[in-house]
Amino acid sequence: MDIQAILVVLFCLVCIQHVELAISKCNKCPPGTFVLARCNKTAQTICEPCKDGTFSADSSYEEKCVLCKSAQCQPTMGLIRKCNGTVDNQCGCLKPNQFHHFSTDSCRVCPGCPPGEFPVRPCSGETICSRCRKNYFSNKTENYNTMCIKCTRCRIYETMCTTTQDAVCGKNVFTTAAVFTTPQRQAFVDGTPTVKTEKWPTTTDLQSKEKNKVDPIIIIVTLCTCVITVFIIVAVVLWRKKKETNCLRTRGFTIIEESRAKPSFSFGGS
Repeated sequence: MDIQAILVVLFCLVCIQHVELAISKCNKCPPGTFVLARCNKTAQTICEPCKDGTFSADSSYEEKCVLCKSAQCQPTMGLIRKCNGTVDNQCGCLKPNQFHHFSTDSCRVCPGCPPGEFPVRPCSGETICSRCRKNYFSNKTENYNTMCIKCTRCRIYETMCTTTQDAVCGKNVFTTAAVFTTPQRQAFVDGTPTVKTEKWPTTTDLQSKEKNKVDPIIIIVTLCTCVITVFIIVAVVLWRKKKETNCLRTRGFTIIEESRAKPSFSFGGS
């Protein structure tokens, strides 16, 4: 045998060995399928989808899918999940205020939490309730699965928030006819509410403030009157001074102007 033939044989033996190593571990069929043909030295596992009415929930080497359970549920229960190839039919409670009692395979009403509390554990045979913390409330009479709600924040409070009811915000005194004598105002400091009682202005207070307001037109008229009066006084003084000077000149008096601009009089002399 020549060298070329020997090399071909060795190459084929190596290829076959690599194929056997590659498929030495057979693949499982994924959920919703079954094994149609098992793997061998030259081929991997062949999978086939489950038929109607059967399912396969996990990856496996099973050669057939499992039959689905009956979709007929107990009188107090309903079908909450339908068989679809990966899951089986499942009966359960359809109402949110019910739980599945496994001993009797029936649905029973959950014991709810009273107002001001919420269920720590969802609806079950024994509901565990806890009180709403500060600034949260719950006004449900039978609370099965709802957490407490955060209270409304107001600038002015008519009714403060409690664990059983939300806060009611007060209305502005300028937009309503109702006047409260001691409203509750809540200021939040570092997230903690502090209540302060303040007195709102009464109707009498508002009317007195309106009376005390000065009309800007009156101020303008007053200023203009003052300016005109000063102008008239200055004009009269200048007119009288000029008239007095003319009178002296007509009588033969000579007026000598000084450096300080004050009049000096001489009586006919040089």
